[in-house]
Amino acid sequence: MRDAELAISEMEVNIENERLNVLVLHQYVAIDLRCIIVVLKANNDLDRMGYRATNVLERIEAVKNLPPIDQDLNFHESGKLVKIMVKSCLDALVRLDGNLAKKVRGMDNLQ
Repeated sequence: MRDAELAISEMEVNIENERLNVLVLHQYVAIDLRCIIVVLKANNDLDRMGYRATNVLERIEAVKNLPPIDQDLNFHESGKLVKIMVKSCLDALVRLDGNLAKKVRGMDNLQ
């Protein structure tokens, strides 16, 4: 798990370095700068998601040998929804698709 956490942190640093290189080496118009800012924010959010996923795995390891509870918590379905939402968010960003972004925001209310 720590290897995954380190890999995520390394990817975040690499993206940040690339962003800085892009800013330093080119002249931009406003829309370019907005795009760079969005990518920076998305990079930060993805890094945070990676850390939280690592925390979830640590909790699973901590309780995996405890007796099961008699409750269906539906984690598998929640995980699938999160995966779809993250992919859709990134697709919306790459395609600059505001409608898809709004659709994802609406998915967040589905339980």
